[in-house]
Amino acid sequence: MNYIEAIHILGLKEGASKEEIKAAYRELAQIMHPDRFAQNERLANKASEQFKLITKAKDLLLSDKASGAATHAQSETKSDNKDSINSLQIRYNAAETARLTLLSYLDAENDHIRTYGLMAGAGILASFGARRFPWILAIASVLAVTGIVNVIRSVMQKRDLEEQIQALEDEKRKIMLELTQQK
Repeated sequence: MNYIEAIHILGLKEGASKEEIKAAYRELAQIMHPDRFAQNERLANKASEQFKLITKAKDLLLSDKASGAATHAQSETKSDNKDSINSLQIRYNAAETARLTLLSYLDAENDHIRTYGLMAGAGILASFGARRFPWILAIASVLAVTGIVNVIRSVMQKRDLEEQIQALEDEKRKIMLELTQQK
């Protein structure tokens, strides 16, 4: 990971101050912390990967090496109003980054719903055609039940993701309103 990648991961612009980096990291850490997804091991693992990535980006940007790479882009201390606008922009970028991440998780859940739905359907169809063969009937029944259980789990996870995405969209609207009021 280089300086530019780290900046983009945290949703910042080149030359971001240490305070801006820390603020962006805190925002993303609150949104993407793996403990928020404890009810779903797969999402918790994905969130853990994202959490490690944003931590690595923060560490790189706060290191002496990164400050040397960004020296040309850093500016002097801005007025309170400018700092407030920058802070709002950082929060907006962090919310958008988290929303996009959750959208990718939502796409994965939609794929799981389709896959497990096909699995359940195949199991149900196979169970009707396999009444003479008890071992095929047993396999088909397990396939159908597993598919149904996973569809239900994925639908519940999809609902949770949609609620989190909606909360992030609401947060973005609120930040945008604050930004327009300050400009």
